[in-house]
Amino acid sequence: MIKIQLVYDSPKQLQTFKDLNINCLVEYETFDMNEYSQRKKGLSLKRYWGAHMDPFVLISIDNKPTKAFYSEASTEYNAAEQLVQYLSDIFKPVNDNE
Repeated sequence: MIKIQLVYDSPKQLQTFKDLNINCLVEYETFDMNEYSQRKKGLSLKRYWGAHMDPFVLISIDNKPTKAFYSEASTEYNAAEQLVQYLSDIFKPVNDNE
């Protein structure tokens, strides 16, 4: 099972991830940094992985963290685009003839 954890601080960031067309079984967990009840969990997750900016995305497969997308890591691609590229690479059809 794939789990995507998203830490965000604006409705626009959340909407960007909702608009992604991810065609696989994925469990989502979101943390709104503007909601007091979710802020502590979001900060804890970001601090553990050394992230400072939002959005921050963590992907876990079978409860093992496999990939994190940091907003501060790339000026060329945002975290949403990086997530789509990563998931498309994971679920790319395998061609046995190659």
